[in-house]
Amino acid sequence: MAKAQFKLLLFLIVMGLFAGVVATGWWLYENILLREQMVEKDLAAMKGKDRPRLDPGARRFDAAVDLIRGGSINEGRDALYKLLQQFPDSATCAEARRIIGEINMDQLFSPSYMAGKKEYIVQPGDSLNLIAQKNQTNVDFILRLNGMMSTTLQPGDRLTVAPIQFNLGISVAKKQVILFRNVNGKDYPFKFFTAKEIQLPPSTKVPGSYEVGVKSAQLEGKIVQSTDQRYHEAEKWIPTSKNGLTFRVPAIGKAVAVPETAPAAPKAEPAPAAVPTTPPPPPESGIFLAREDLEELFALLRKGSKVARRGPFNNQTAPPQRNRSAPRVGMAEHPPFPPPPPPFPPPPFKPRRAAARLRRKPPFPHTPFLSHETTPRIRKAHPEAP
Repeated sequence: MAKAQFKLLLFLIVMGLFAGVVATGWWLYENILLREQMVEKDLAAMKGKDRPRLDPGARRFDAAVDLIRGGSINEGRDALYKLLQQFPDSATCAEARRIIGEINMDQLFSPSYMAGKKEYIVQPGDSLNLIAQKNQTNVDFILRLNGMMSTTLQPGDRLTVAPIQFNLGISVAKKQVILFRNVNGKDYPFKFFTAKEIQLPPSTKVPGSYEVGVKSAQLEGKIVQSTDQRYHEAEKWIPTSKNGLTFRVPAIGKAVAVPETAPAAPKAEPAPAAVPTTPPPPPESGIFLAREDLEELFALLRKGSKVARRGPFNNQTAPPQRNRSAPRVGMAEHPPFPPPPPPFPPPPFKPRRAAARLRRKPPFPHTPFLSHETTPRIRKAHPEAP
């Protein structure tokens, strides 16, 4: 009887151990293995989906826009310039370029913003062409700067004039035309234009540098002078020293006449010979812009302005800020953007006293310093010492 009870007890113990092992294994599977499998499935599903890419420049863009809306226009513009430098691939760069160009153009033509501008009093015998030559500008810029609709002048009239110091850059890959402002011999981005089409002549070198030629305004195939009443309606052309490299509006396509075919004869007759088709003409070369963009460039460029084929704006330095304590005399003294703060000079070097003591020559070998405690031991070790 005792033997049967012992066997039953041993069986129950074995079954209890077995049940414990099974329960432990099931708990490990439910809480560890199964959860790991679920996490791996979720990760695989996340990798398979096209999730939107985080844009690190979006937060910088929003902060710059908040500054502009709060009235800190110059600070917000500088923040947008830094955004273009640090995050050139951000989706907000296109809108940042547009805002920068609008701010610069508004300040340039604003009557309350006189940085780089001066007042000119019309003298007897003066004309707009003569005033433009005296002040390194052109007639269109004077008209737009003063909001004039007529070219008639009277002695004593007061005009706001400013020298034209703008150059152009062309990016064929992104179809961009970049207006640069030259300040102290350096070009800084001022406004970005998107070209409708860019067809450079085949012989254009990369990189290439050219100059703006004599601008013209054409209406119905005739040259229109700036004194003509129809001058504002004329189509503007900005040629360069490179033949075929001209800034203009896109050409309007002409309707092609389709030759009429003779009616088919009732009787079977030989088919007429096929009419030879003329190949389409080659595309016109030039840089084609919207009319309003071309009007702005026409007013901001003069003969001799530089035109260079270069890459798009990415890591160029922002223009330096003018010295606010300097008098407002010329445009070159008033760059519109702030420079980085100058680095602090390093503090003067002062050697430590311990280093100065170590450079001294000890009186005996292996005895860098002498004191009243070490002198007897030195004399005992070196009896030849004085």
